[in-house]
Amino acid sequence: MHRIRNVRFASASVLLLAVTLSACAVRAPLQTSSAVQPSAVDTVAAQLVELELHRISLGVTMTQNAAAMRDIDTRFQELRQRLQSFRPEASAQRIATDRVLLALDAREASIASQLRRLRMVYTDQYPTVRQAVEETRLLEERRNQIRAAGL
Repeated sequence: MHRIRNVRFASASVLLLAVTLSACAVRAPLQTSSAVQPSAVDTVAAQLVELELHRISLGVTMTQNAAAMRDIDTRFQELRQRLQSFRPEASAQRIATDRVLLALDAREASIASQLRRLRMVYTDQYPTVRQAVEETRLLEERRNQIRAAGL
């Protein structure tokens, strides 16, 4: 009797897996405009994410080198212009902005977790805790700037 239930359960599991896989296979692939090259937009978005995180790290370490910040701003402008060259522009901008916001959210979640662990051992005056708090503030501030500007 017990063996029959196991066989029925296994059969039902296999059937469910087969139905799920076939449903995924039937679904149409993601339709994108032929003018927007996903890999090119992804590349620009990844570079924007890298620059945003680098900008935040410069702010946290309090070593805001003016030349480094100008270099980051220049690279931002170049990447934004490159995004504008993709058609449709709004789609490329939206994709890049979404990726940047996701990366900032992920970094903030990581820092929040690290901050919880640090506070179990150290006070808020400990330098590493202060850096984590400052990075959280900068991440939130930058995320709000991006959303407000609609970049």
